[in-house]
Amino acid sequence: MKINMNAKTRAWIMKRGGAVTIDPFHPLHGVVQSKSVDTILSHETPEEESFYNKVVVNDVLVYVHKGLEEKKDVKMHITGYRPFEHLHVSGLRRKKK
Repeated sequence: MKINMNAKTRAWIMKRGGAVTIDPFHPLHGVVQSKSVDTILSHETPEEESFYNKVVVNDVLVYVHKGLEEKKDVKMHITGYRPFEHLHVSGLRRKKK
């Protein structure tokens, strides 16, 4: 999997530990729907790495949950304004069965 990110995003992640974990978001308390509504990003390595694909992008460790797949070009970028900046990812969907 190829993940695109610019230098600002890389620097932002590196200041927060250099790792990002991407999980599928289940809005109805774990009920799996037909597609991923959104993703949840955390700035740490996962507790159980066997559930994730590890991608290294310019020294940033990105752990993508194995239940997610590429929908189109995967992009990570910073949105919002200081002090409300946050990380956003696009281009992923729930893996088809």
